[in-house]
Amino acid sequence: MTTRQRCAQLWVEALEARSLPTNNVTATLIAGTLRIVGDAAGNDITVNVISSSVVVTGNSGTTVNGVSTPAIFPATQVKALDIRMNDGNDEVEVDGLN
Repeated sequence: MTTRQRCAQLWVEALEARSLPTNNVTATLIAGTLRIVGDAAGNDITVNVISSSVVVTGNSGTTVNGVSTPAIFPATQVKALDIRMNDGNDEVEVDGLN
């Protein structure tokens, strides 16, 4: 009786990089508190009310939640702000909030 062994060909495929860009802030709404947290880079953001929304906009190359478009939250749900920019030479402008 003859025994045959089968060998499978294996290969590896490289995936794209999955890192967040520098100059990024995260903006999340948790239990009525809009929390904004910066990274170690110098970030520049504006937080303001437009119509019935609170809008967090990244300026001068800063992204919000990893994208270049603003983060928008319903103004009726935002009861408090918690802004922690961390390290870096940061700029924050808050306009139109009571």
